[in-house]
Amino acid sequence: MMATRKVRLSGIFAALAAIGAVAVQFTPSAAVAPTGPSPATTNAVTLSASPVDNLSNGSTITYQVSTTGSTRLLGTITAHLCTHGLSGYGTSNFGYSGAQGTRCVYQPGIFTGGLTGADYEKVSLPYDGTATTSGALTFHAGTGTVGWGNVTGQGPMTLQCDATHACDLVVQVNLSGDSVATTYFVQTLGFAGSGTTTTTVGASTTSTASTTTSTSTTTSTTTPPATSTSTTTATSTSTTAPISTTVPASSTTVGSDTSSTSTSTTTTLPGTVTTLGSSAPPGDPGSGSLPFTGGSERDIASAGLLLLALGLLALGQYYRRYETWH
Repeated sequence: MMATRKVRLSGIFAALAAIGAVAVQFTPSAAVAPTGPSPATTNAVTLSASPVDNLSNGSTITYQVSTTGSTRLLGTITAHLCTHGLSGYGTSNFGYSGAQGTRCVYQPGIFTGGLTGADYEKVSLPYDGTATTSGALTFHAGTGTVGWGNVTGQGPMTLQCDATHACDLVVQVNLSGDSVATTYFVQTLGFAGSGTTTTTVGASTTSTASTTTSTSTTTSTTTPPATSTSTTTATSTSTTAPISTTVPASSTTVGSDTSSTSTSTTTTLPGTVTTLGSSAPPGDPGSGSLPFTGGSERDIASAGLLLLALGLLALGQYYRRYETWH
């Protein structure tokens, strides 16, 4: 009897461990912390910025620079939108001229495309050498592809910011009371996914994005002599919009004539699409949804945590019964 109970307990613990692992696996990853200051300062200088992931067109990023010890802010703080993954910033490659000034988008030199709702450069008011914090500064993010040339004609350079291409916010900070007069921070910016997001629960389906549906109407009529007439009309409609309604098939029989009409109509209008019935078109999961399940990371994480809680409740009940038996 004791051996059987030990086996059951070990099985429960294994199941709870698996549920916990699934919940952790599908919890959304944290934003990337900024790198810097570079070059390193004598006293600590920090940059904080938020939000820096899941950004969309026109998203406002709020950032702040703080110093410690004798180090103070002097002059302006300048932010540029630059190519992702580069380091070792200095006056030349942070700027817009010369062979090295090709990393950051020079707005007057843009000749094609653009990042919707984005800033390319923001310069703060000057600090007088006594401030230890910049206060809240802002910068706007945007998605798209932009091409530019710099002040001295180097180019073309291109930058793409979207769900699959990160960009960097590079911040130049001027200091006093420190061994370093100018230092730089690099903050990676991540962008929200685009396309179709599908969440499936039971027999209902919710979708956002373009949806293509088909309507098929088949009418079959049989008259007494044995004459059969079959007419099939297939219509395919592709629209973008928010409400989807499926009308189930209906069948009517009158006298000796048999008329069977099956109509399935789906109309999609912009917004949330809800399909009523026993089935829904599968749709491709887009960015933000998980393979195979079609669920978002947040939905799967919530389900995993719920299962974990239920497992712990069942374990507690088992122990109370065990104590009652003994």
